[in-house]
Amino acid sequence: MRWYQVEALSAALQRTEEHYEDQSKKSTHLRSLFHVFCGLGKTRLFCARILSVSAQFTLIVVPSLELIRQFRSEQILHPQGDLFANRSEWFKDFDFVAICSEQSEHAEELEKKGVRQFSASNASGIKEFFDKRNESDFAKKVVAIVTIDSRRELLKRLRENRVTIGLEIVDEA
Repeated sequence: MRWYQVEALSAALQRTEEHYEDQSKKSTHLRSLFHVFCGLGKTRLFCARILSVSAQFTLIVVPSLELIRQFRSEQILHPQGDLFANRSEWFKDFDFVAICSEQSEHAEELEKKGVRQFSASNASGIKEFFDKRNESDFAKKVVAIVTIDSRRELLKRLRENRVTIGLEIVDEA
């Protein structure tokens, strides 16, 4: 990471912790808002946040399919850099699900890495995903990434499957 990314990430995480300490005294629904320029490393910031929070289900909402493609490529398929120790394995404790209107051309490689892909309107596929998780070892946490357009439909599916969102990250670009 570049020096300014390290500095911004460190300051943001420190401020988030302070903010959460203050908010937790008032409410169980904690919120943070970061205004940062494109290219500073928002994705790295929220990946660090996902790792630091013990949420069983994390929802990442992005404005475009391109950002889902970027996340799959840079954070799952080909992780690089020095953000985390042993970064190529940072996601091993998570089940990832991408919910959007397209399938990746890397579907087979993603499947090997444990990434499931569904259309938000595919109620049976999403239900099957959660049914299998309920039957098996629940040690892995879930990170779902969805476009803003598909969020409403996914929330409906989550309610149907009695899934509670522990952490929601919205990238409004």
